[in-house]
Amino acid sequence: MSTILDISLRLLFTLPFIFSTVLSLEGNGTFPAQAGYLPQYEAKFFLDVLHQIAKQLGKTDWDFSQNPCDRNINWLTPYIEKSPYNNSVECDCSYPGGVCHVVSL
Repeated sequence: MSTILDISLRLLFTLPFIFSTVLSLEGNGTFPAQAGYLPQYEAKFFLDVLHQIAKQLGKTDWDFSQNPCDRNINWLTPYIEKSPYNNSVECDCSYPGGVCHVVSL
């Protein structure tokens, strides 16, 4: 009987520790953020470059009023096997205060 009590007490103290550890890791940016914003200087540069690319390629379906780091469908291309096209913008949003930086296009 004492072994069941010992196991129950261990679980009682271990499970909250595990849950608090997982929650603290999530809050520290260990898991990728879903949305954030680009710093003003980076947003202006990035959007200017994208406007030039779109003009040269004849792309008219990019919505430049949308935040490229908020996982908006406008800036993501669904994965299609063997497709030569990919319009996806990838951002790293692990910086403090919700700041993101474009890491690939």
